[in-house]
Amino acid sequence: MPIAVDHGRRFLSVPKRVMPAILAIHSGDRVTPAESAELEAGGILRRRALDPLVVALLDVITNPTLVVTVEAVGVSTPRLATIWGSEGHSVLGRTVDRHQFDLLQIEPDLLPFHLAQVTRLSPRPLSPFHGAVAMPRATLQRVEHLIARDQLAAELELRHAGLVDPWPDWLLIALAHRRALWTVEAVWLDGRERRVEQMSFLDAGSAGYWLVKEDADRGSGALVVSSFDQLLRSCAALLPRELR
Repeated sequence: MPIAVDHGRRFLSVPKRVMPAILAIHSGDRVTPAESAELEAGGILRRRALDPLVVALLDVITNPTLVVTVEAVGVSTPRLATIWGSEGHSVLGRTVDRHQFDLLQIEPDLLPFHLAQVTRLSPRPLSPFHGAVAMPRATLQRVEHLIARDQLAAELELRHAGLVDPWPDWLLIALAHRRALWTVEAVWLDGRERRVEQMSFLDAGSAGYWLVKEDADRGSGALVVSSFDQLLRSCAALLPRELR
């Protein structure tokens, strides 16, 4: 895959295999002549110095105060994006495919927009469902495993867990229409304190968005029918207060 440096868009696209060499040069380490030649041919390395845009991008991702990771499970190709923030600068990294990695310098005040974009959050009609339901995490895992091949068995799992109508039907519809389960995690590295905050939500297509809340100590969780605006606020709550 090709190397692309676009100064107008503040964008860098590189094969994943060359990232170790780029990071090595940025940290002052040596690379092989073949690696240098490839980076020079791609416009990343000039007279043994990295392009200024590449330096600006790497300065942020190698010394961040905030790292936000976005993952999706339950889709044909798991998606992964990372946002790094440091001293008024932000970089969005996206895995394009197995071989290519993109980095984009973004304005910090546009972080909520980019976070919504990578999680594919978009306005939708109001969900036909409402409210919240709690259940053991193990029950939800078994139902997710059963739903595609035995809907009756999945329904029995929900009823055995004590769910009453209309929740078994609602959850079966939501899981049957599941597009992806998204997890957004923010790791704060500023100062000496390391803090981790996380949120997960189910994108059930026409069955709406469902916020997933887990109680790890009790092995239970809750699914809350949510709107686009509610999830947007939950995502924004992971970001610095001045950007919410």
